[in-house]
Amino acid sequence: MKNISFIIKRTKILKYSFLLSGVFVLFLIFSIPSNEEQKFVTEDLDTNKPTNIPKDFNLNMNNSIFEGLDKNKKPYKIVADRVTKQNNNIYNLNGIMAKHNILNSDLQILAKNGILDEATKLLVLSENVKVTFNNLILTANKINFNLNSNIVSSRHPVEVNFQNSTIKALSFSTDDSNNIINFEGNVVSTLNINDF
Repeated sequence: MKNISFIIKRTKILKYSFLLSGVFVLFLIFSIPSNEEQKFVTEDLDTNKPTNIPKDFNLNMNNSIFEGLDKNKKPYKIVADRVTKQNNNIYNLNGIMAKHNILNSDLQILAKNGILDEATKLLVLSENVKVTFNNLILTANKINFNLNSNIVSSRHPVEVNFQNSTIKALSFSTDDSNNIINFEGNVVSTLNINDF
């Protein structure tokens, strides 16, 4: 009788040992791939690793907002109806409305299309670009805007309207202080002395 109960206990211990070892092996089988999977996902999210989205894949974002500060800690805000990501730092923008605080006044920008490089803070605006600043309205087909240094330029025809005065030129640029706008190429101006 003692022998039978000893054999039954030993059989139960062996069964439970095999069962526990089976559960442990299953746990290892499921935990190892999930750790590898987690490691893989973490490596994919590395911001220092450059990645390009394949040509047949588009990431579109509607009603997106980009915000930041220039070198003088003045805020800017870019709102776009639709954004398509080209790669890590470059975005195609459609239906742009931007606001940038310069010289304690707001510079407002409207454009149909644009490209934003977040790494260099360069905003290239195209199609029906309109820039408004202190009653001065500047229109062009393409304008480059450095959001960090606030330097604005264009190698395309530009028209500036200020109250009853106008200036037309083939290109323009501003300096780093933003107090001077340089017009170049076939500059035609109609100035009303009462506007100044």
